[in-house]
Amino acid sequence: MQNELNGIFVFDIRQSQGRREDLIRDYFYGGYTNLEICGILLLRHEIVISIRHLKRILAMMGLRRQMLQNTVEASYAIMEELNGSGSSLGCRGLQRVFCHMDSWFQGVPRCIRSDEGTENCIIADIQRAFRWYHDDDMAGDKSFLTGSSHSNQDDLNRCAQEWNQHRIRHTKSAELPGGKPDLMYYLPELYGTHDFKMEIDMADVDAAEEFCIYQSAFGCLPEFEEECKNIMFENSLLLPTNHSEALALYEWLVSYFNA
Repeated sequence: MQNELNGIFVFDIRQSQGRREDLIRDYFYGGYTNLEICGILLLRHEIVISIRHLKRILAMMGLRRQMLQNTVEASYAIMEELNGSGSSLGCRGLQRVFCHMDSWFQGVPRCIRSDEGTENCIIADIQRAFRWYHDDDMAGDKSFLTGSSHSNQDDLNRCAQEWNQHRIRHTKSAELPGGKPDLMYYLPELYGTHDFKMEIDMADVDAAEEFCIYQSAFGCLPEFEEECKNIMFENSLLLPTNHSEALALYEWLVSYFNA
């Protein structure tokens, strides 16, 4: 495998250097070996590059394997900070996100398993609708399973990230191949298998998106938003730039509508 890949990976000058280096940096920090980086660049991004050239790029970017441990710890801290505020999409928002992801990947999972939350009922209907006309043994109603979940979501996210980035050692007694789960998922061809994603009709995705409601940035109905903007224009009021101005504007509008 090593010699075969080394013979294939030659630099293609037509690729965007900036995009290429961003991808190399991401996969380097993900703990991928040089050979794996070359393979995923070729098969997933159609960027052809030799291992020798990759080493020169890593050196020019100042990326060394000794840096990885502290960098990974720092990335966890950043992710915790970004996820700290949290947000609630609601049923309609989650529906819109799920349809958007189906459109992006042009397919849906073979099967989804989750708890029985309100938002998940929406996802269940969408998943089953897209899988209704497939003819495999998990099609239709069987494509979405429910069960209880008592684990903290943050811990689950961290466990998933740790698992997907760690390297499974190949053992003779095991039937499963060794390697990084992320690499095995995105590049199944390297392990003698294929993607089990079930293709769907994009017209179905477009039809489903017509039932989505896109929430205004102001958190209210478009008609009420337009009415408030007209009132503000008529009274020479501007949009607030801080929380004090926002509170003052809110109190003014409440007094206006109650008058």
